[in-house]
Amino acid sequence: MSIQRHNDDVLTGAQAKQDDEWQLWAQFPTSVCPDLTYMRETDSTNAQLVQQVENTIAQGQASSLEPYTTVVASQQTRGRGRYARAWMDAPGALLFSTLVKVPTPYLSWVTLVAGLALKKATQVPNTQLKWPNDLLLDGRKIAGILSEHVAAAGQTEAEGEQHWVVVGVGLNIGQVPSVENPLNAVPAGALETDPKERPQILKRFLEELRTYLQDLTQVNAGEAKLREWQAEYMGASIGAGSEASVTLATGERLEGTMLGVGLLGTLELEVDGERRSVTTADVALSAKAGTAPSRVGHVEIRDEGSEAANAEGSQ
Repeated sequence: MSIQRHNDDVLTGAQAKQDDEWQLWAQFPTSVCPDLTYMRETDSTNAQLVQQVENTIAQGQASSLEPYTTVVASQQTRGRGRYARAWMDAPGALLFSTLVKVPTPYLSWVTLVAGLALKKATQVPNTQLKWPNDLLLDGRKIAGILSEHVAAAGQTEAEGEQHWVVVGVGLNIGQVPSVENPLNAVPAGALETDPKERPQILKRFLEELRTYLQDLTQVNAGEAKLREWQAEYMGASIGAGSEASVTLATGERLEGTMLGVGLLGTLELEVDGERRSVTTADVALSAKAGTAPSRVGHVEIRDEGSEAANAEGSQ
């Protein structure tokens, strides 16, 4: 593992021993994470990890990339969400990004299964997911997820084409951001636990995410795995049966009833008696859904050289 400041200076010896934040991460288990880089401050953990992966590939060393390589920071100066929206975090938040390798049939579920993993990692039973990237507690958003496709990761006979995806998470712990994101209509909240528990929460998250994504071969998983995820997500999320206002990326607005999540991770709506599948949108649920209206998005695959975020989140 390495420990870095935002300017890439390495903290060693007495400096590291005096850094309480670093001490929290110094003994993070390599069995869960092959390489963890801690940064006291960075612009965005997603941006840092995406750049690291792209540089490794450009240097012809793609074979050295390892799933669950992770960047964690105490503070982000340019945290971002979908469509480059700004994200605010408070001191004590858990801010990290991790690298996963995913076969093509499961790309659309990366953000959703990350949400399921995060819900379990918090160990708070009454948290709820909001399609596809928000984690709520008592109607308040305590976490957001941002997934970014980085590059193709080769092809195998069993799994088909695979992809490198960076999954970023921002989880408010102890403190609510003093200035809430004006683009997010859901009021911010925070997980009521000691910020010193962040390494344990990250460990549980990575363990859960590994469980979801392991052995994703077309032969051994396929539709059965998607249906398993679909059923679990429906049981862990809010909104099904609620009236929703959905604004598509084209600007078109749909008014209808949210039916739930489709087999491919899409938002399913009934609009004027017809079923519509939505992959990317801003969605406002009615108050009857149990939370204030909010904006949500979905996974988008980034074209090479472009800057497209996948879901409104935190990195």
